[in-house]
Amino acid sequence: MNVDDVTDMLNLALTASGCDTARVEHKPRLLSDNGPCYIASDLGDG
Repeated sequence: MNVDDVTDMLNLALTASGCDTARVEHKPRLLSDNGPCYIASDLGDG
């Protein structure tokens, strides 16, 4: 199996499910790796 096989299979699955015509709206998100600088000390004391 190579990358072309995987790409073809994903395209077939998207078409069969109707997801290839789905409208996607991207909303702003806050992403964190949960590093110590992002964790509030108040949460750790509980």
